[in-house]
Amino acid sequence: MQTLMETVDVHRAGTSTRAARRSRPGASGHRAYAALREEILHGRYSPGERLKEVEVAAALGTSRTPVREAFLQLELEGMVSLNPHRGAIVRALTEADVREMFVLRAVLEGFCASEAATRMSDEDIVHLEALHERFEHAVGRRSGKVQTAALIALNSEFHRAVIGGSGLTRVAAVVDKLTAVPVAWKDGFWASRRQRDTAVVYHREVIDAIRARDPLRADAVMKSHVYAAKDYFTDQLSRGEDRA
Repeated sequence: MQTLMETVDVHRAGTSTRAARRSRPGASGHRAYAALREEILHGRYSPGERLKEVEVAAALGTSRTPVREAFLQLELEGMVSLNPHRGAIVRALTEADVREMFVLRAVLEGFCASEAATRMSDEDIVHLEALHERFEHAVGRRSGKVQTAALIALNSEFHRAVIGGSGLTRVAAVVDKLTAVPVAWKDGFWASRRQRDTAVVYHREVIDAIRARDPLRADAVMKSHVYAAKDYFTDQLSRGEDRA
């Protein structure tokens, strides 16, 4: 005869197994979401393009259920629109989207820079300097696809380092969502010599403010840096609408 504890253990094992089974579709949905999100950001699917469940599922090597879950998550992030008659449509960024994204980024990253000015170690500041030197060196190279990819990566690394130095662990994931724009957009930004040179100046000023342990200045400079990028993207959208 089973003891009471043995019965409880069997029940717990069964419960854990059932819970694991229930979690599998969610896990599959997350994998489908991550893969589909990357493909949208890297231009595999264009703004306005219809995403058909069957075709996307086949491309990702999964069933339709995880794809539906991925669509719902991407709709929450504003990357797709779900239409009752047409299904999922890749959203194009609007001026309102860009303003909202960059204003939120400015607030969050400005706060991170101000915290980094008081909390970042001397060793971390040296690391930030080294990142900036690599970034500045990449900016000085001849234009090209390889350089653009390197600039995107180095710029992201610099901003992550500032966020990391702030000790605000929850902010990084939020900023990551806010910086999720198609690579084609980033390519256009970094193809501009003016934008590259401006970013170099702002990065240097952020480092100087952090090294001086001046939180107000660090906050102001980082916000100005992000707002400058906002102005560029809203201007590009406005120009596109004028040509339409």
